[in-house]
Amino acid sequence: MPVPGKRSSAYAEAAAWLGRIGAMAVVMVLPAVLGRRLDTWLGTCFLAPIGIIIGVTYGFVYLLAITGVFRRPPESKEKNNGPPPENME
Repeated sequence: MPVPGKRSSAYAEAAAWLGRIGAMAVVMVLPAVLGRRLDTWLGTCFLAPIGIIIGVTYGFVYLLAITGVFRRPPESKEKNNGPPPENME
């Protein structure tokens, strides 16, 4: 994780993103490979497609998570705990 206020080099950021992308590839492919192995071992034909669906779904969620889609925007310092005050004349 980057330290706030400290700038990292471009190579360090590229290496971090390369690691994230590699992890996403493993997350997407591993369930399909395991499903195929189980299909061969059990003599079935439905576990590989289920593994593909699970892998692609989890990979997409992981992609959204690492890009920051699920992060909440920072709260403002002023908290608005109710309706604005009425104009008192």
